[in-house]
Amino acid sequence: MTTFKQVFAGVLGAATLAVAAAGPASAATIDTGHVDVLHVGVSGSALTLDIHDESGPVEFPAPATTTLGVKRAAWRTITLDGRSVSAAVLPETQDPNLLFPGLSADDLVPAPFAVDDEITYTLTRASVPSGARVVVASSSDTFFDTGTSDFEKVAALEQPDEPGEESFHSHGAWTFTRAGSYDLTFVATAPLFSGYDDSNALTLHFEVAAP
Repeated sequence: MTTFKQVFAGVLGAATLAVAAAGPASAATIDTGHVDVLHVGVSGSALTLDIHDESGPVEFPAPATTTLGVKRAAWRTITLDGRSVSAAVLPETQDPNLLFPGLSADDLVPAPFAVDDEITYTLTRASVPSGARVVVASSSDTFFDTGTSDFEKVAALEQPDEPGEESFHSHGAWTFTRAGSYDLTFVATAPLFSGYDDSNALTLHFEVAAP
């Protein structure tokens, strides 16, 4: 399993606990805009994990019927493991023509979560095209990499500790080395709080267009 850890370091304003509303039954493809593809909330004593579309008409689209599209325009030549390769990249900074996937838990109120408490995202399963690899990394660290043997790598990111700032909100570049279908399954945990159950398993379905 690959884990990605976020450190709670902000103070939310008038935030309330939020539970995702069910999305429509019809299938949808999202290939532009700001979408927190790993959005953590709370329902009772359990964490929830869902997709939060920051810019679309449906705020919480149903993951089972949602395809995250990676357009042909995302393909570029990059350096990966010291080699020049062609890959589809959703960049760390927003490109208005591409999907801008993020990780967030910005609906959590400060209590009982405090500065330096943690939410951990764990990649539990990855189904990718033959020979393909997914790498998600910021400019300073790797969140997860399906092509490495170090499946316990943890990256801890601390957000600005400012009143009103969103906490638990991060972006990295998502790199896909082959065209095709990718299914990535995640679970979120709050390891310092034994009273909170792990979240539901969330499978993200990406379709990467050919170059």
